[in-house]
Amino acid sequence: RMFFDTPAYRKALFDFAAAGKGIVMLHPGTWYGYANWPELNAKIVGGGARGHDKLGKFSVNAVKSNHPIMQGVPTSFEVEDELYYINPDPEKIPPGTASIDVLAETSPSVRFKKPHPAVWITKHERARVVGITLGHDERVHARLARVRRHAVEDEVGNEDDEREHQQSQRPGTHRVARFCLGLGQGFAFVTFAVSHCILSSCVLIP
Repeated sequence: RMFFDTPAYRKALFDFAAAGKGIVMLHPGTWYGYANWPELNAKIVGGGARGHDKLGKFSVNAVKSNHPIMQGVPTSFEVEDELYYINPDPEKIPPGTASIDVLAETSPSVRFKKPHPAVWITKHERARVVGITLGHDERVHARLARVRRHAVEDEVGNEDDEREHQQSQRPGTHRVARFCLGLGQGFAFVTFAVSHCILSSCVLIP
């Protein structure tokens, strides 16, 4: 995964974010995976995970079920996945890390005995960023499909939606242009493990 950590990739991602576009950090994309690139977690992820429970069953519970990303998603559902420890120790979150608005959280983890964010919005100064920890393999993808679709439709949208957003400026409306990153129209799920269904680097959706 370290081939992502290049000056060109860093610049492309942060230029994209600075342009107010949409990014979904999916599963391992929410990990503290780049010791020499702390800005990724601080500015895009809004923290991150350094560990998780063993693969197993746990519940995901909506915190803000009225948010567009959570529309049609059960207020509570069970998954078989890795329960990521997102920001488990607030005092250890690096200074300057963006705050997050949690939309759904897990049931208490085995290690910390408390819930952890599962779906959230990172409060970036320009970009619209969604974090989703779920997604280890096919056992959870069906459950995750609606959340991912809403993250793209409601948080990403298309260029017409972006113009509509700029014109309306309605509070709570999340619309952005599609992700290009020099590869053509589409949206990128930023994740860093080629063993997962969503491949490393990005997935472009026509």
